[in-house]
Amino acid sequence: MRWEKTAPVDSAEDSTVSCIKMEYPAGLTAVHFLRLKLSRQGETVSENFYWRGLEDGDYRALRTLAQANVGAATRMEQRDGRWRLSTELHNVSATPALMVCVKAVREKTGDRILPALYSDNYVALMPGESRTIVIDLADADTRGEKPSVVVEASTWRHGEASPAHPFTPGHTA
Repeated sequence: MRWEKTAPVDSAEDSTVSCIKMEYPAGLTAVHFLRLKLSRQGETVSENFYWRGLEDGDYRALRTLAQANVGAATRMEQRDGRWRLSTELHNVSATPALMVCVKAVREKTGDRILPALYSDNYVALMPGESRTIVIDLADADTRGEKPSVVVEASTWRHGEASPAHPFTPGHTA
């Protein structure tokens, strides 16, 4: 992390407030990342992740990033005709993991299970970061198959994607 700033915000509903002036330190890479968090009493209410190029709109340096290694562990719970799949993602590499996608699939056929409600998706994980994604779906939509979770992270190399690897929650590499 090169720069961090915290500022109090008090705003009316459906309004905008300028709370900080962005500062960009010298020596940033050609593409760098910004995370904006809105918290209330220590709990994150909203989080946004941005990519920024030193030259406006130039993100070509993303192609030079090494492939990130994302670990994933899923807990499944079935109750009252519904499945709850909680997948903990952990970036165990020294490279940012961008556009990490979680998909609920049928275990045997690999077909996507739809509809499904996701707590979040297409997330970014900086090195060492973890995040849990919860998927809620109806048992009827599994069509008799056990659900499974597939996780992919973009490599930015001609549309390739890297699969996630199992890991032990709470363990860091």
